[in-house]
Amino acid sequence: QNISDAIIATDMDYRITSWNEAAEKTYGWKPDEVLGELLSEKLTPEYPAASRDQVTQSFVEDGAWQGEVIHHHKNGTPLHIFGSVSMLKDNHNNPLGAVSLNQDITERKRIAQKLEESEKGYRTLAEAAQDFIFIINPDMRVEYLNDFGAAVFRRNPKEIIGTPLTELFPHTAPELGESLQLVFQTGETLYQENPIEFPDRVLWLGTRLAPITNASGETTAVLGLARDITETKAVEAALLKSEALYQDLYNNAPDMYVSVEAASGIILQCNRTLEIATGY
Repeated sequence: QNISDAIIATDMDYRITSWNEAAEKTYGWKPDEVLGELLSEKLTPEYPAASRDQVTQSFVEDGAWQGEVIHHHKNGTPLHIFGSVSMLKDNHNNPLGAVSLNQDITERKRIAQKLEESEKGYRTLAEAAQDFIFIINPDMRVEYLNDFGAAVFRRNPKEIIGTPLTELFPHTAPELGESLQLVFQTGETLYQENPIEFPDRVLWLGTRLAPITNASGETTAVLGLARDITETKAVEAALLKSEALYQDLYNNAPDMYVSVEAASGIILQCNRTLEIATGY
């Protein structure tokens, strides 16, 4: 009676002969409400993977059956059950009935469904993103790559799953591998900006690498989100070039130039011509 799973025994006509306390808690029926009654009428089983006749035939032929079944609570609520049914036999191997160990997995199924919905939502977001989203396993192989990322390789994601980094990035794989290994070892997020060589072009990517951990806190994979920052880098380079040109013109101009802070009158900068003229 202390067993947490429902234990139900029936005769060969599938009339209930035994009903433990856990069965009462699971289904809401008291023993005197179910003993002698047909199991099918009380629990109204539904088999997701087969028909009732197929399950019955399998049980009779094999003397056992195991799988998922939907039973119904006394109040009509469907219950997801994982059942293990064994045939009871006498000393002469004649069948006497059946005993079933039923585990209520309704909450587990609900959580699994929520996770699946979350996964679908994540994948929808990932596939709609105009960024590279990828997952790398400890073997340095691609576990996931979104459509946007795969398109840069002119392939579809399924063709890239399982591919080692050394094949995708033959020239930059060692550097990428070091960054990934650092995340695996430390379990900390890492951001970096690198030029990455693709089949037909080189792109500057700003990449954030984050650990994916299991229940024990161990990093089992690395999630990457990379954004194309090539235009930003081009603008930065142009600004630096412009600044360098300005400084060159400023310093080598034949006229004297000086920059002074308006409030304090402090000299902030002067060009070389002024330095030569003043001796400072």
